[in-house]
Amino acid sequence: YLRRELEWIPLKALRKDRSDRYASADALGEDVRRYLAGDALEAGPESTGYRLRKLVRRNKGPVIAAALVAVSLIAGIIATTSFAISADQQRRLAEEQRDLVESQRIETQREFDRAESVKNFVTTMLSSVDPRVAGSMDKELMILVLSNAAENVADEFGEQPATEAELRAFIGHAFFQLGLFDDAEPHLVASLELRARHLGEEHPETLRSSYNLGSLYHAQTRHDEAESCFQKAFSAGESSLGEEHPNVVTLLSGLALVQQSRGAYAEARESFAKVVEVRRRILGPGNYLTLGSMHNLANIHWSMGEYAESLRHHEELLELRRRFLGREHPDTMSSLYSVGSLHQMQGDLDRAKPFLVESLEGERRILGPGHINTIRSTIAMGTFLYRQAEYEEALAYYREALASAAPALGEAHPLTASCRQNLGLLFWKQGRHEEAVESYDQVWDDLRRIHGDDDPELLDTSFYYMESLQATGRLRRAVEIAEFCVEGYARVHGPGHDYTKSAIQMLVGLLEALHAREPDAGHDARARFWRLNLDGREDDEPSLDQ
Repeated sequence: YLRRELEWIPLKALRKDRSDRYASADALGEDVRRYLAGDALEAGPESTGYRLRKLVRRNKGPVIAAALVAVSLIAGIIATTSFAISADQQRRLAEEQRDLVESQRIETQREFDRAESVKNFVTTMLSSVDPRVAGSMDKELMILVLSNAAENVADEFGEQPATEAELRAFIGHAFFQLGLFDDAEPHLVASLELRARHLGEEHPETLRSSYNLGSLYHAQTRHDEAESCFQKAFSAGESSLGEEHPNVVTLLSGLALVQQSRGAYAEARESFAKVVEVRRRILGPGNYLTLGSMHNLANIHWSMGEYAESLRHHEELLELRRRFLGREHPDTMSSLYSVGSLHQMQGDLDRAKPFLVESLEGERRILGPGHINTIRSTIAMGTFLYRQAEYEEALAYYREALASAAPALGEAHPLTASCRQNLGLLFWKQGRHEEAVESYDQVWDDLRRIHGDDDPELLDTSFYYMESLQATGRLRRAVEIAEFCVEGYARVHGPGHDYTKSAIQMLVGLLEALHAREPDAGHDARARFWRLNLDGREDDEPSLDQ
C-alpha cells in the first residue's frame, strides 16, 4: 500500500494537463508533509474508504485505547452480572493482552517501515524526474522538483550517509540527463565520496558512483579527470569483483569512451567489442546496457570512417530500441539521428531526411531545446539543409543550435565550437566574409584544442578561414593561417600532395599581396622562397618583419 502511495505524488506533479498538477511547489511540499504525517494526500483518490483508512492509521493509538476501554466496560458488566469470571473468559482476556502487545510491535515496525518509505518516496519522485521516464512532461517542473530536493537532502539525511549518497546519486543523474552539468557535479561528487568513505573503494555502489562522475567529466570534455575516475575504479573493481562483474564492465565502457574521444580508436573498438560480447551473453540483446554498448561500438566504426559498417550496426540498433524501449525513448531518438546522419554522410539525402526530422522533433518535445542531444540534432538538420543549398534555412538551424549550446554547454564545448564552425562555413559559402571571419575568430583556437593541429577537418576549416581573411583585407592574419595549413597538410598528406601545394599557392599569393601593401617589409623574399619550394627547389626562408 505504501509503495502505491509513493507513486501518487510524482505522478500528480508530472501530469500532462497543468490543471491536474500541483498549483505550486508549496502545494507539492505540503502533500509530502501529509504523506510523512500519515494524512490523506491531495494526490490520492477522493474515495471515503481511502480517507477513513488514513484516519484510522494516523490515530492508531487512540483507536486502540478506545477499543480497550470498550472491552473493559463490557468485561465489567459481565463480571457484575455473573459474579465470577470463567476460565474461558480468563483465556480471552489473556489473548486480548497478547493482541495488544502484538499491536504495539506492529506499530513499532510500522514506524521503521515509514522511515524506510521516506527514502523510497524520494527516490521514486527523483527517478520520475529523469526525462527518459517523464517523457514530454514539463521540464521546468522537473527542475523545480530537483532543486527543492537538492536544497534539503543534506539537512534531512545528513546522519544517514547511505541514504544521502543514494539520493544525491539520483539528483545528480537527473540533472545530468537534463543537460545541467554544473548542477549535477556537486551531487555526483558527494555521492562518490560518501560511498567510498562508508562502503569502501571496491564496493559495487562506489563503482557505480565513479562511473556516474566519470561520465559527467567526459560529457564536459574533461578527459583527464574522466580517465582517472574510470581507471581508478576499474582497477579496484577488476581485482575484487572480477572482469565480468556488471559494474566493472560498465567502467570498461567508460574508459573506451575516453579512448575514443582521445582518438585511440583501435583501443576503443577492442574495449567496446569486449563489453558488447559480455553483455549480449549475460544480459541478452534487448537489455538496456547491451543496447548502449552496441551504440558505442557502432560509433567507433563511424569515427574510423567505416560508414557502411557503422550504418549497418545503427540500423540494427534502431530496430532493437524501437522494440524494447519504445519510439518516444531518447535513446531511440539518438538512433534516428545516427542513421540519418550516416545516410547524409554517404550522400543519400533523400533517405537521411525522415530520420533527421523525426529525431529533432522528438528530442525538442522530450528533452527540450537546451539538451545536448537536441543541439546535436539541430546542427545535423542545418547541415542537411546546407547540402541542399537551402542556406537561409540552414542558417536558422545553426543559429538556434548556437543559442542553446553556448549557455547550456559553455563556449569551449565541442558542440558550441561546431555551431560556430558551421556558421563560418555557411557565411564563407555565401560570400559573407566579414561574418565568416567573426565566427572563425571566435572558434579557431577552440577547434585546435579539441581536434589537434593535424585534424583534416580543422585544416579544411582553416583554408576557408584564410580565404575569408583575404577577402576582408586581413592579410597578415591570412598569412599566419596559410602557413598553418601548409605545415599541417605537409605533415598529414606529405609535402608533394595537392592539398599542400594548393596551400603553398595561397600563401604565395597572400605574401605578394602583402608586399604590394608593405613593399619594404620583405614579403617578396618570402613569396620567392615558397615559390621555389613549390617548384621543388630549396632556399633559406627569410623571416617576416614584425
